[in-house]
Amino acid sequence: MMRRLWPLLALGGVLAVAGCSDDKDQTPTAPSFKPAPPPLPYACDFNQVKNLVTMFFSPPTQQTAQGYESKMETYLAQSDSAVFYGFKIMELIGQASRTATISLTTGSSLTKALTKCMFDAAAESYTSLSSNGIDGVLFENALDFANGGVYFVVGTDFTNSPDVLSGKLTGTRLSAVAPGPATVATDGSFTLGSWTSVLASNNTTELGKGKALVYGYPTSTNLATLEYELATIAPLVQFTPYALVSICDGSTDQSSMVRESNFGVLAFSTANLCGLPDATGTATGFRSKFSNKLVGTLNLTYNDAPPSPWKLSSQPFPVSVWVSVPDVGKTTIGVFGVCMYLTGTNNNGQLLDFTTDVGASHDPACITPPIDAPYLSVKTQASSVSQTLADFGKVSISKTGTLTLTVTADVIDRSGSGILVRKISVKP
Repeated sequence: MMRRLWPLLALGGVLAVAGCSDDKDQTPTAPSFKPAPPPLPYACDFNQVKNLVTMFFSPPTQQTAQGYESKMETYLAQSDSAVFYGFKIMELIGQASRTATISLTTGSSLTKALTKCMFDAAAESYTSLSSNGIDGVLFENALDFANGGVYFVVGTDFTNSPDVLSGKLTGTRLSAVAPGPATVATDGSFTLGSWTSVLASNNTTELGKGKALVYGYPTSTNLATLEYELATIAPLVQFTPYALVSICDGSTDQSSMVRESNFGVLAFSTANLCGLPDATGTATGFRSKFSNKLVGTLNLTYNDAPPSPWKLSSQPFPVSVWVSVPDVGKTTIGVFGVCMYLTGTNNNGQLLDFTTDVGASHDPACITPPIDAPYLSVKTQASSVSQTLADFGKVSISKTGTLTLTVTADVIDRSGSGILVRKISVKP
């Protein structure tokens, strides 16, 4: 770099001298200013928000939205108050989408402009929403209420939001979303939690301070392949203990469950959000595609298999099992809400008794063992999208001889099941 710099400096000196010698013959010119660079794609632009508010809304809602936008400017971008008033404008956008003819494109552009003034749209959680970050999100599809779009603000300060969020409220629902937990009566009626409650743990600005925009749209409206994209703003919002999701394709199959593309097959809930005999799943966050999945025979494979021979002196030994079902193509997907039971017998048919280091030997949700025998039970837990894990902990057995261990899987409130049998030799 130094070798290239000296000639340039020398040339600059020559030009400077020449400029001085010819100065008397030069005509004065106006100063030259570089044009201001355009705002960064993720930067807040209140002028854009203001213009889009005027374009999208009609009086008197327009004046209400303009008042909220003015308060956002007063409290500055990415402040607690900017988040609150930004959500207030989004609430008006959603209401307009369900009650009037609107410009989907303008509503989408306004949502993106608001998001940039409410949150750090340069953060990874936003830039990863699409190849163009927040600007690539299809809010216009979410605002297309007549065709199944979902666009609702819920949570603290928005308690008038409906419990069940869905497109086409006056017609056949394509999907439905509601706050858990659900309590279902014997007659099928149910009560829900509240959005304020399930969002209460999101108490930082990035997580929306107990509030969220829930938006979604069908990526396929064919009932045979019905699929929904569901997400939230802010993207990292979590639902505690869970939210409920239904894909309303009218399936009566007792093995039907809800599949979340980035997570697995969701644990089943008997709450019927669709008004049809459809599956409902429990989700802790939205940023995936949701569809119905038939879960019949479960694939069971050992992660930690009981060794054979197994010496009593080497106990206890970890026992855990992978659970999955076939998915699109040759892949698999994990299944939640599965009770896993470990039972065993010796060659004489005598039942085995187990001990484990994981505390209580029975999961309270798993109370229907396959046989009237001593057993260990656990529920499947997160491991990867392709498979879930049932971890029985470190297991001890008091008998010697040739033993048969059986792991039985039973999907809670569904017809899915599976079995895994292993014979081992236990020596003194």
